[in-house]
Order: sequence, then C-alpha cells, then structure tokens
Amino acid sequence: MKENKILQGEIYSSDNQKEKLTEEEVSVRRGEFPELTSDFRNSGKQDISFLSEVCLPINVELGHSRMKIKDILELRPGAIVQLDKLPDEPVELYVGDKPLAKGEVVVVEERLGVRITEMICHSEEKKN
Repeated sequence: MKENKILQGEIYSSDNQKEKLTEEEVSVRRGEFPELTSDFRNSGKQDISFLSEVCLPINVELGHSRMKIKDILELRPGAIVQLDKLPDEPVELYVGDKPLAKGEVVVVEERLGVRITEMICHSEEKKN
C-alpha cells in the first residue's frame, strides 16, 4: 500500500477539531478493508429486526414563507407569518429530510396531532 507524507497543512480529528501540523511528518495511507463475501451480498433480505426499537425524530411541515431580511428583523411576539398553504391542505411528515406521509392537523387531548391520510412510497420515487 502506497504511503504519502505530509509536512505541513491542516488535519481534522474525529471530533472535527482542526489542528495545524508542524514540521513533523504524518503518515497517510489508503485504508485497507476486507472484500465483502458473496454470502453477504447474495443473502437477500437481512434481519433488521434489531432496529425496530430505534426512535427517530418526525417533523411536521405546516408550510413555507419567504421574507426579506428587514422584515425578519422586525418580527416580535404577536406577529403573524403567513404560510403558503390553505387551512384544509394536508401537512407533510418527514423522517429526517425524507417525506414519509401527508395528513391533516387534529387536536388530541389538548395537543396537536396529525391524522395520516396518505403514505409516500419511496420505491416509486426511485423508479422515476
């Protein structure tokens, strides 16, 4: 495996802290990883049941708006920002930045909720 030498420059540690290199040499080489076996690649479905208890954040997007910076700077408590959606339009649910579903806003025991009206199928998006 070929090894490179760096005399001066910047390096980032695993916690993203930038450190300046000195005159001391630092060895840099290409990572060596084992080849995946055909058993792993051809095994079909993998058992992912261990992931079923992982909690993921879900975000609900009510709508969008655009404002000039001067208007944003003038926002105060009580100000109203008008969104681009009508009250009866569905809201979107996201897991991370991926759309999951659409739904309608409801009140459940004094708290807001979303009744799912449509699931968004990602396998269809990949085909297009």
